[in-house]
Amino acid sequence: MKYYGLQIFLFLCLTIFSLRVYSANQKEHFDRDSIALILKQVYARDQAPRLIIDSLMKKGITDGNLFLPTVMQQRSGDSINLKEVLPIVDAISKYAIYDLEAKAYETCWLVIQHADNNIKVKYTSFVEQLAKRKLIPLSSYMAFIDRLNIDKYKAQIYGYQFKRFANGALMQYPVLKGWKRKWKDLGLKCKKNILPSEYVINYPIVYINRNQYALIGFIYKGKSDWGIEKLMPIKDAAILVSGKVVTTANANGYFFVILNKKMLPKTINIRIDGHLFKYSIQNMETRDFSILGGYYSDGKLDIIDM
Repeated sequence: MKYYGLQIFLFLCLTIFSLRVYSANQKEHFDRDSIALILKQVYARDQAPRLIIDSLMKKGITDGNLFLPTVMQQRSGDSINLKEVLPIVDAISKYAIYDLEAKAYETCWLVIQHADNNIKVKYTSFVEQLAKRKLIPLSSYMAFIDRLNIDKYKAQIYGYQFKRFANGALMQYPVLKGWKRKWKDLGLKCKKNILPSEYVINYPIVYINRNQYALIGFIYKGKSDWGIEKLMPIKDAAILVSGKVVTTANANGYFFVILNKKMLPKTINIRIDGHLFKYSIQNMETRDFSILGGYYSDGKLDIIDM
């Protein structure tokens, strides 16, 4: 029995050794030059359309049709990038390859950041590893975590995610109260305005706690398929909860309401020119916020969840 036990022990030792040698060989044969070239191309493909969109917005372009070709290019590029990068990410994780150039890891993060939420969820531990090893900036990790939350309509915890509208306006997605503590937990000094100076936040930041729900909206005169330059904001459109006016739209047609989740109504009313229009709050059991666009034309209000 002792002889067979010794044989089994030696067999297990040889198996573990063989696996380690195989893993080391696989890591050794990881073609870094080819990977670097692929990731360089991926980075260019990711950034090119986004830089064009950024440039159009900085110029004040408001015609959505001018953005469309670039948006389509962006979507196509993101799809190609996913197919090329995810196998590389899997190899980096499997063989613990953390000696590539910093740009390579930034590119991997970018592709995951711009993917659907299910991809981001799957590769969360990979992004966490990159941040822990200081292979990506903490700001990239913070933006990633915030995007995970925003994709699920949950309040962001660091404040790194913004919604850009067709007219170039920027709005920070709702931020969970206590965000300053979250920054300090990462050893960072809090920054209320994290955007470069050339960007202007056009709407106030909405802060909520875990028990609150933010309803944010814009009311326009016109139809939803009109270009933004043809739409006219409706000032003083009234927002009613349980029959009471809780706020009115400002000169930009913008409004927000913070509601208690425990007393959250299923519907609100919007009053324009003496007419009442009902809006059913979307997926209120799972969301922290909703953003809606209201388009008033011919005595009717078309409300779209944005």
